[in-house]
Amino acid sequence: MEKQSQCPAKLHNGQNLIVTLPSNPTTGYRWAIQDSAGGVLRALSPEVYSNPEDAGVVGAAGLSTWRFQAFAPGTGRLRLTSQQPWAPEVLPVETFDCAISVN
Repeated sequence: MEKQSQCPAKLHNGQNLIVTLPSNPTTGYRWAIQDSAGGVLRALSPEVYSNPEDAGVVGAAGLSTWRFQAFAPGTGRLRLTSQQPWAPEVLPVETFDCAISVN
């Protein structure tokens, strides 16, 4: 299993990629996939949000996790941005941009 800290990610065909990013939906910011490296990756699951252990803390950040699988040789970019869905004109506060290479 590859983790998001290994970017650029070099995967073998059939290998899974798990991307976990800090997330805090209570602030109104949500991660959105801008480029899913669709030519080489396919999503295995939608975003899964998990609360921190101290879930009693209002506004505490949790984690958003996505699972992908490499299905074809080639290259692509996996790019996600954290922004407010109702304000697309506002620049994202964070961007996750990872070059993907599958052989």
